[in-house]
Amino acid sequence: MACIDIICFLLDVNDAPNELAYLDKEPQASISVTPASSVAISYPAISGYDYQIEATDNLQSTEPWGVIDRQSTTRYWQTLTATEAITSSDTECFYRVRAFVD
Repeated sequence: MACIDIICFLLDVNDAPNELAYLDKEPQASISVTPASSVAISYPAISGYDYQIEATDNLQSTEPWGVIDRQSTTRYWQTLTATEAITSSDTECFYRVRAFVD
């Protein structure tokens, strides 16, 4: 019985060390084009943070990135997805996910 208690203590998914795994770097997003001519941006999220998805068509521009969506989760771990319609196939677009403490 004591051994199981120790393992539960060491591997508790609700414990703070799991959160620290995501604090050293920004969330890594995966991007896919959907059949409905839109871009889907999926990324891992943890509770306690708001996530803002931003886009730009010029990385050298001094203009602020446009905000596509802002999301949060109450679950400990969750994959969130934001979508944006593709308006032109000739325009290159860059995306980023930013995490903020809520």
